[in-house]
Amino acid sequence: MKNIGEKNDFEEKLKSNELFLVTDSESGSKSVFPIIPDNNSKTVLVHVDKGLIKNLPNNCRVCDKLLFVDNTVFENNKNISITCLVELKGTSNEDEVLGAIAQLCQTCNYEEVKKYTFGRSFIFAFIVGAPSKKLPRLLNTNPELKKLSRLLYAKCALRSSIKNISNLVFYVQLDKNRKNALFEGNIAPYTIYCYKTQYAAVHFPSMVLKKIEKGA
Repeated sequence: MKNIGEKNDFEEKLKSNELFLVTDSESGSKSVFPIIPDNNSKTVLVHVDKGLIKNLPNNCRVCDKLLFVDNTVFENNKNISITCLVELKGTSNEDEVLGAIAQLCQTCNYEEVKKYTFGRSFIFAFIVGAPSKKLPRLLNTNPELKKLSRLLYAKCALRSSIKNISNLVFYVQLDKNRKNALFEGNIAPYTIYCYKTQYAAVHFPSMVLKKIEKGA
């Protein structure tokens, strides 16, 4: 088995400080997650569906992408490791968001995924919308969302730093009027409003780590 980042056909190394658009062109989805990897962080994009995991049975589901990050900073610790599960779900349908949550939960059960989630400092999940559709925001009282948050929390090596497990899940909504990426909402899980420009993309993963640091 090759090491992570060693020229697997389903992995893609991303450059620090450069805008990158996480998309799913094969499905025709208009969902986009615009990120700028933090300076000095080592970030690898993993294509999960039909890449890392191929030939799934019809009743099995996985998320679209993983973001695997090393050498990032949290509370002055420069050796933080992060894995993010990404489901590109450009929808305004609440049932489809519930389906996305189920996909994220199921993804963690696959042996192929476990090498990307074992021993990681933090593990997050992102449900990503599209510019033309308002992504429904399920509250942290939703049973399926609670299940996902607990699953992620159980896999985090730095659980003691997490004051609110709902901070491990984020919604991402594209808005062409945004001049910079911002959180919206008074309670987790939060929505990140952003856009696919250098100024309005998500600085990753420093932006989401701030929510863990604040414990909001």
